[in-house]
Amino acid sequence: KPSRASSRRAAMAPARILCLHGYGQCAEVLRSRMGALRRALKASVGEFVFVDAPLPCRNFLPDEPDGEAKRLGWWDWTMEPDGSRLRFGWPESEAMLLSLVDGDARGFDGVFGFSQGAIAAASLCAKRPWSLRFAVLVAGGMPTDPQMREDLEAACRGARGLMPPSMHVYGEADRLIEGARVLE
Repeated sequence: KPSRASSRRAAMAPARILCLHGYGQCAEVLRSRMGALRRALKASVGEFVFVDAPLPCRNFLPDEPDGEAKRLGWWDWTMEPDGSRLRFGWPESEAMLLSLVDGDARGFDGVFGFSQGAIAAASLCAKRPWSLRFAVLVAGGMPTDPQMREDLEAACRGARGLMPPSMHVYGEADRLIEGARVLE
């Protein structure tokens, strides 16, 4: 297991942050929406690395802007006849992200995740706590899928005491992700 005390960190090089978009978005949309933040942090963050989720979305909100952008997700779902959701795709997305973190020669100092990407980022922190020094999780929270929730809780228990510090951000007027869910 690599240590967080990398040569890059020891040399005080600018941070490198992995950025994970939300459901129905893509890397380019998140990059565009983070423009002001990227400019404000230019001196301390050397690189924001934006990654596309592997799954095309089936359930995006039709009234969202960015109509020409790719609509991707870290997992998706189908509606069952009883009204429940059958989720799919997370194991493949998680494997892709873990492989990226494990295989990137330069490594990442932190991870930024928005909405569904925040849940994916939390999983990275729990499963690779030695690889990240911090996390910024925006409008995330615990997964609503029981199996995903159980897996994340188990990973967090296993990484107790090793997890990188995290900042959780939510909007008081957010109608999709309530503040109480973000803080779970």
